Amino acid sequence: MDMTDKIQSNKLLRALWAAFRMKFGKCSWLYAPSKDGVRRSIDFGSMNIREETMDVGITYERKGVIKSIYFKDIEEKSGIGQDIKNIVNETKSSLEPIPQYVFLIKLASFFPLSEYHADNFSVKPISDIESLLKLTVSGYDEKDARYQMLTNLENIMAILSIETNCPFWISKSPASYSKDFNGNNGLYTEDLDWMDGYPYKNQCITISQKGLAVLNEIAGTYLEISPRVEKFIKSCHQFHLARKQDAQVWDSNNLRKIKDQCNLEIGIGEDAGQTEIATVLYMSSLESAASIDQTDKNYCEKCGQPTYSIANRVMNFVEEFSDPAFATWVKMGYYSKRSKFLHVGETLTNMYIGVSIPMLDENGEGKCMYAIALVNTREHTSYCLRKLLYDKL
Repeated sequence: MDMTDKIQSNKLLRALWAAFRMKFGKCSWLYAPSKDGVRRSIDFGSMNIREETMDVGITYERKGVIKSIYFKDIEEKSGIGQDIKNIVNETKSSLEPIPQYVFLIKLASFFPLSEYHADNFSVKPISDIESLLKLTVSGYDEKDARYQMLTNLENIMAILSIETNCPFWISKSPASYSKDFNGNNGLYTEDLDWMDGYPYKNQCITISQKGLAVLNEIAGTYLEISPRVEKFIKSCHQFHLARKQDAQVWDSNNLRKIKDQCNLEIGIGEDAGQTEIATVLYMSSLESAASIDQTDKNYCEKCGQPTYSIANRVMNFVEEFSDPAFATWVKMGYYSKRSKFLHVGETLTNMYIGVSIPMLDENGEGKCMYAIALVNTREHTSYCLRKLLYDKL
């Protein structure tokens, strides 16, 4: 197939399924992927086109690079066999240029976003809690473009969350807005060392110039972004999931407003486990971010497998990007408490009630119990991620 890398291989597959949809009217799947390392093949499952169902897969020599595509139980000289062969040959020679599609999406949050414009990403405020997002996405047909858009949208909301400290949802309120974008950028976040609250100006939340550049990159070519940015997005996604849990405890009034005006089903609770879930996700976000530039590997003397000091990486990351107080808090054991919560069920709730109550650790390890409010965990975690974005990406 003459593919050179994973990006080109995935473009071929996307273009091929789109070509099948155009030729046969559908390309439906019983998607059940499996890998055979001995044969160096990946079977995608069963594909249905016209009235034929066939198993489809690829072979490879290098990881992520297609060597060949196979269609089982289809005679090459049959009518459909010839159609498939012709479509494959035509598709692999016409991967570029990729058509572009424009999508408009309403996002809901505690405040609207200020107005920003870039090649693939634009946004403007349309109410006191909603923003209109315009994404320009490359796709081989409308279904392919919509899939890329939805993937990009989750990542965009994750970046917006660490840029603003706010959670975001896709609004389902009736459409009543102007689709016009005037092309003028709003105010950028000027103080890149902010921590408490939100970056709020002129009744809108703001983002940084670096944040806008990354959002534009994600919106247009997510499948082609660098591995470092991809890892960063994953850590931001964990932060955004945590922020939504966190909001159920700390932002119930804002959530009720969003729920009523935007027709969203959002849980609003009295800390029914949200604190523990949010804390675990915030700590996991730091762990993911700390692994972005991991290069040092130690190997076990007995088995030769690589060993990783994850806790040390997290401590070093927090010390580099946050203040000494938060680094001390992490070092005092709250990161390890995350692991104990997951593996042995140690509780994380009711750790802070507005005052400190010094006591020895309930596990009898000779340490002190150490507490910090969930809102402070959020503030410091997003601060670390923003500093990583501004200084290293």
